[in-house]
Amino acid sequence: MAKLFLKPGNVFTYTVAGTAITAGQGRVVGGMFGIAQSDGLVGEQVEMMRVGVHQLPLVAAATPTVGDPAFFNGTTLEVTDVSAVGLFPIGSFEAFDTTADTAEVHLDGIHTVAV
Repeated sequence: MAKLFLKPGNVFTYTVAGTAITAGQGRVVGGMFGIAQSDGLVGEQVEMMRVGVHQLPLVAAATPTVGDPAFFNGTTLEVTDVSAVGLFPIGSFEAFDTTADTAEVHLDGIHTVAV
């Protein structure tokens, strides 16, 4: 019998390119969005988490509600609830505190393409 299932696919290995990455920082790699699980310098490999709930930096003017789609800005490394050209849909908001500069985002692990 053929072995079809290989692994859950919750993480992928990324060889850091462009600039170093810090644990907890988001990055779009090809069509995948992930959260770095460790720090990495250019050329090093890090594991990137594709799913789950993560606390991410929030655009100052954003006021999401639970269930709103979350869009990632690859330049500022922040998330927002407003779709705009160049942003990447990455999941949905789970929680938001109006006094905080972060929000809890549920990553759905889907292939992402800039809006």
